[in-house]
Amino acid sequence: MDYENLPEAGQSLGLDRQLQQGLTGITVLAFLSFLSSTTLFLYLGYKIIWHTYFSSPSITRSPSHDQDRPQQDQQQGNSFQRRVDFALGIDGIFSDDAASERDPKTFTSDRDSVCSRNAAANSASSALKAPKKNPPNQFLILIFNLLLADMHQGVAFFTNAEWLRYNEIRVGTPICFAQGLFVSLGDLASSCFITTIAVHTYLSIVRRYTIRHRTLYMILVAIWLFIYGISLIPVAATRNGADHGGFFVRAGAWCWMNNQYSILRFVTHYLYIFIAIATTTILYTLVFISIRR
Repeated sequence: MDYENLPEAGQSLGLDRQLQQGLTGITVLAFLSFLSSTTLFLYLGYKIIWHTYFSSPSITRSPSHDQDRPQQDQQQGNSFQRRVDFALGIDGIFSDDAASERDPKTFTSDRDSVCSRNAAANSASSALKAPKKNPPNQFLILIFNLLLADMHQGVAFFTNAEWLRYNEIRVGTPICFAQGLFVSLGDLASSCFITTIAVHTYLSIVRRYTIRHRTLYMILVAIWLFIYGISLIPVAATRNGADHGGFFVRAGAWCWMNNQYSILRFVTHYLYIFIAIATTTILYTLVFISIRR
């Protein structure tokens, strides 16, 4: 790659004192962001895995068993808190005895009636379904993915430590390419998952609609494929910017997309961020109006 033919704005640049101070602050904040996001990501991941594969399943009730509840609990408009779970399901994931904590008396009664071998136990057990694990709360899964997106951004700007180490932004190095790629990935991922959370909140609160878990997981996979695809396809299509001295070069105080690909910048990056900002603003405005009614 002929980096010498790059415009001056994209070439390697030595750091003056002011730029050193600015990059030092950004690097420290990026490291703290990456550390906190990674810590919470690993903790939530551990809890989700434990809840899914190792915790004891809870006993779920059939509709016939639910008829014994008070009449007001059977109404479709049960209560707003019952229809929309603002607790994020954390209590259910972080506690191995979540089912018994919800209603200890009922849970104990159900367990005793199932275990007993008399006729009354047989009648009661027919009203109980087989033990089934509840899936993690969907909001928690979305936050889990948002944390992963924040980790991408943290990596992108923590790599500024390399420029501080050499006192120069070095174009044409693997670190420059990695930083440019992670800037694209991190910005898009954060925007996409903030918008996804806004859409999910709108559907839950305003439309009173719950997405199936399998559908949600398919959407999450599609989002990540889109993020990586829209960031990597331009690199491949331009042969890593062969016609303009490189695709990821210096763009200001760090490495990112070459200024010669300004249209690609807009089509593959800025456009989706602007759409995400507009969509999120509109949806949360509608949620606010719905709550105030």
